[in-house]
Amino acid sequence: MLSDKDIELLSLLYNKEAPMSIQELSANFNVGERSIRYYIDNLNYELKEHGIAVAKKICTLLDRNYVAHFLERIQPQLYSGDTKKKLMLYQLCFEGCINLSAVSRNLDISRSSAKGYMDDIRDILTEFHLELLQEHKKGLVLTGSEENIRKLLLQQLLEYERLPKTQQKILADILSTWRKNLCEERIHDFLHVIQKNLGFVLSDHSYSIMFYSCLIVLARTKINAVLLSCDNEYFLITCPEYLVIKSHTDILVQEQELNRYEIMHLTSLLIGSNYAQSSNLRENDWFEHDLLVSKIINLYSKYYQLNLNQDRTLYESLLTHLRPTMYRLLNHIPVSDMDYRLIQQQFPKEYDVMKQVLTELNFFTGEQQDQDETALLTLHFKAAINRCEKSNTKKKNILIICSHGYGTSRLLEQQLSDTYDVNVLDCIPFHYLKQYELIQQVDIIVTTIDSLKSCHNLPILHVHPILSTEDIQLLDEQLFVKRKNRVRMSTILEAVKKSCTIHDYAELKSSLCEALQDMLIRDDGRDQTLLDILPAENILLNYKAEDWWDAIYTAGGILVKNGYVDQRYQDQMLYSFENYGSYMIIDDGIAIPHAKNEGTVRKTGMTLLVLQKPVEFINGKKLQVFFSFCSKDNIEHLDALVAVANLIKETEFRQCMKGFHDPHEVVRFIKEHILKQQ
Repeated sequence: MLSDKDIELLSLLYNKEAPMSIQELSANFNVGERSIRYYIDNLNYELKEHGIAVAKKICTLLDRNYVAHFLERIQPQLYSGDTKKKLMLYQLCFEGCINLSAVSRNLDISRSSAKGYMDDIRDILTEFHLELLQEHKKGLVLTGSEENIRKLLLQQLLEYERLPKTQQKILADILSTWRKNLCEERIHDFLHVIQKNLGFVLSDHSYSIMFYSCLIVLARTKINAVLLSCDNEYFLITCPEYLVIKSHTDILVQEQELNRYEIMHLTSLLIGSNYAQSSNLRENDWFEHDLLVSKIINLYSKYYQLNLNQDRTLYESLLTHLRPTMYRLLNHIPVSDMDYRLIQQQFPKEYDVMKQVLTELNFFTGEQQDQDETALLTLHFKAAINRCEKSNTKKKNILIICSHGYGTSRLLEQQLSDTYDVNVLDCIPFHYLKQYELIQQVDIIVTTIDSLKSCHNLPILHVHPILSTEDIQLLDEQLFVKRKNRVRMSTILEAVKKSCTIHDYAELKSSLCEALQDMLIRDDGRDQTLLDILPAENILLNYKAEDWWDAIYTAGGILVKNGYVDQRYQDQMLYSFENYGSYMIIDDGIAIPHAKNEGTVRKTGMTLLVLQKPVEFINGKKLQVFFSFCSKDNIEHLDALVAVANLIKETEFRQCMKGFHDPHEVVRFIKEHILKQQ
């Protein structure tokens, strides 16, 4: 059976109307030449003598007429099983029904195969409490509550953006038909007015949810599939969000009015979103926000021993923040893109005080405290503490623009704050840049978005989410501010031990953290060290890789072989690097391939793969060193990554790697560097 990329390669050769070299095809598909030859072998197995001739690495179609007929008449039948299943799911979702006999004919599969795919699709539908009913002439019809049908549609629309391009092209016709005559520009106008009137900004992820939800509202109401109920009705109709949405639905729909349940549905989604920035939302007496905010600030000031009661910015931000917080808690909606462990690790004292305050106020009605919500509130107070303790009048105002979610924005903000004496004015999503009202206060824009080239004649610095050596050099040149001097915990402890007897290490470390805060480098064994997760058996030197795909596949194979991950993680790492590899290149010739832990990581680990010769990646970038890693909890690897960055910046790492032939030499080199730092 041909894969989606096999079909795409054949289509490219046919449409090009001229021979193409294997090198050209490799560059077009961003894979190695060995992969291209594998695709060609698959095609020739199906096309027989009518396939592709390869002579001196030049690929030529042997029979263009046969290929044309093949692509026109047989292409759908040769989709991968996953694509066939996805086609059937999309037809069911966006057309509402599916006829297995017709599907069997169109995809040239047996009826039993079609039923097999439908069994898998039924498992998906069960997750949304949806069913299939047989109807005369229609076939299988999607049935269930309107709310659950919309949840399924929303999931498919959000996932479409992350599908391989080959699958997107195949599914595009179904989506285009469904979206036909839905005025999407109205949705953008509607969301812009809503944000402006309510004084908040949605993150890019939340904006996508709202956009697709509005699209679904337009499509479903157009066929008279409307909502007839809504949970928390009494609360929703008293919210200012409901009133604003209701007063501006004429922007969204002009032919008919939305019923109140449709408006409540959009209100619920909006309230459950994480606001990137907000101000001046009206108080809701139902929650008695004003009194609660005052109590929280007063108690926090007491336990932190810093008076924050006069901070109006803190008061207003909390007043705005509590409405979506309360609503999420009441409806058991988790905070998106938030990991409390990162906040707890970076701001331990601030987090602990926040936890103490919320416990005393019995803020959480359940048996356990919601740690992500606690972390989110902690960030408000950390910002207030910074305002109180530091004068930002002479600092440059930095605006961070990042579309990769809260975690990435927060990490970049922390790196800038830790390294430079600047004021990070805001972190905003890309879509909000045009509406950002404080742009006149911005001195410099720092962004991870390559396509952002100009904005109000401001200097724009393009960096990676994890600052590379080149990024640091660029920031050093452009920010014109001194980099902060930071000191290691281990250095302080060694100095203290020479003059004193330490009776309580934990208390001493806690006091040092409180006194030095972000001036302190925590290298005291808080997480696993670089040597803990990079033993000699995880190091492979002088490997002759054919291309970047081969290099990462080999590195992933070491993680699989040594028991860190299962096979799925190796595949996920390849997919992640193919789609987001530019963000994983941390220095010239050095990359840190990795993937999200989706139940595929057994323990935190890292591999080091050094190639004989560099391989080419996107835009001609050459790569020779790969620190591939996996993290069990997204925290354990952080110190090791910092150690890798320091190793690269503070030693002749690249030059030394060329002379090493034994993994144990690398381990000794790392040990010597660590000892010098202590």
